[in-house]
Amino acid sequence: MELHIGQLIKEQLERSGMKKTEFARRINRTSQNVYAIFERTSIDSALLASISEILNYNFFDVLAVELDNKRGIRQELKKMPAEYTTHNSLIQSLEQCEQKSKISDLQIGQLKKEVEYLKEINRLLREKRS
Repeated sequence: MELHIGQLIKEQLERSGMKKTEFARRINRTSQNVYAIFERTSIDSALLASISEILNYNFFDVLAVELDNKRGIRQELKKMPAEYTTHNSLIQSLEQCEQKSKISDLQIGQLKKEVEYLKEINRLLREKRS
């Protein structure tokens, strides 16, 4: 089944409880344009990013899951709501940042030790020459 992005936007707008006129104002479009968006099977990524922010729903995750499903990958994610996968992705990103930060701290500590060793080696070499 093909994903109909316009229909998905319409469904999410209805779930949000926001009026179509308010939605149109927020995306800087007319009400007629909003109805045209609902009919679309594809959409500009900048507009979709704006709509995602306004509706607080990550349509890109839904599209990614659809793409993966077309390729036969991550079938189990098709059953998960986009909100879950969005939060899960954010948590994974935060955990990766924390791990990188820990690695950086360890590398900095290691480099400081190496500098101290080099200073000591230089001191010993100067003493030996004297």
